[in-house]
Amino acid sequence: MIARRTFLASVAVATAMRVPWARAMPTLSEEQIKLIEWMDEATGVGKEVASGVLSVTRFADAFWYLNKRIDWTPSPGQTLPSVSVPAGFVTDFASIPRALWTALPRDGDYVWAAIVHDYLYWYQTTTREIADSVLNAAMIDFKIPAANRVAIYQGVHLGGESSWIGNSKLKYNGEKRLLKRFPENPTISWEDWKKVPDVFAD
Repeated sequence: MIARRTFLASVAVATAMRVPWARAMPTLSEEQIKLIEWMDEATGVGKEVASGVLSVTRFADAFWYLNKRIDWTPSPGQTLPSVSVPAGFVTDFASIPRALWTALPRDGDYVWAAIVHDYLYWYQTTTREIADSVLNAAMIDFKIPAANRVAIYQGVHLGGESSWIGNSKLKYNGEKRLLKRFPENPTISWEDWKKVPDVFAD
């Protein structure tokens, strides 16, 4: 059976994000988890389509930037876009509420996939639904257990609209997320670095 804390975490994600499906969130039986994993294997998803070793540097607050580019390419037969996240992109890793970090830490094994998802949510070159599907597929590449993957995917798919809209407003107001110059002071925060002149690539 699905681990109790994983199921509770998925419900808590829904509650923390204030989405209406918390009470309707189903438990996954061991058979359902095996079926999900079998379908992933049968459809060719997760065939080593992630490339680029994750190398990040942290600001003093809880934001990171990539030191090297990472790339994600869909498996054969998938109708999803390829994604290249350039060096200098600023991310907050997986957007999971603090209360859930014991069960689903923001820097868990799915962090590579979460950065790709962050990038799509920031630039919005796809629909939100496609961005969420890329997150799901990339988590499969990293062999994230089905129960955790379903919880994370459901959380963003059903509760991520506010982040999508919020990013759009931040961009409209002039915020940028791609650095061309990296800080040398390890104590500087992302909020302070944003105020430094001529640090952004776009």
